[in-house]
Amino acid sequence: MFGVVVAMAFYVWSRMAQKQQRALRELAAQMGLRYVPLHMGAVEGAARSDQQQELAQSQGGSMVLQLLSRLPMTRSWRIHGQRGGVTVHIGPDAHGHGTPMTRLRADFAQPLGLGLELLSRSGLDGAALPALLSRPDVRRELLALFDAHEAARVDDRGVQIRLHGRVSDAALLVRMVDAAVRAAQAIQAAHTPS
Repeated sequence: MFGVVVAMAFYVWSRMAQKQQRALRELAAQMGLRYVPLHMGAVEGAARSDQQQELAQSQGGSMVLQLLSRLPMTRSWRIHGQRGGVTVHIGPDAHGHGTPMTRLRADFAQPLGLGLELLSRSGLDGAALPALLSRPDVRRELLALFDAHEAARVDDRGVQIRLHGRVSDAALLVRMVDAAVRAAQAIQAAHTPS
């Protein structure tokens, strides 16, 4: 009886993971980004690592790998590409003691080299704020970014947003990506000499 319950739980979990991956694939296409399914940390369909090849050749190892290939917990994903001239990365992440998160980054073409670390809306009022962040167009996009997600982070590499849980809500992710990309575009344009 216990085995049937476990099998049913894995089946339901697997169906939920497939549904989430389908939604993420559609989201990536909608945003003009690339969806990449991952299995056991590598791109799905890629050649096995040396450790996996060794395991597959060992007694019982092949069976273990087959079992792992069916488990949703060994599957992951990432979304990446260019949006509005900004490199975007979205993927699962963990925080603290393994709390599931979804991390989104909108990276500048080149690091700014300013030692920038803006962690909240209140940081926009700091005396040590680089002049380019005080420009009205940049400030407007940063305020919009912090309105979209109050714990967004802006550093020399770009804009980062970490969302609690494994987020597959298309509307939420599009809103977050757009806010991050607009903020990154404004900062990048203000930093680039004309």
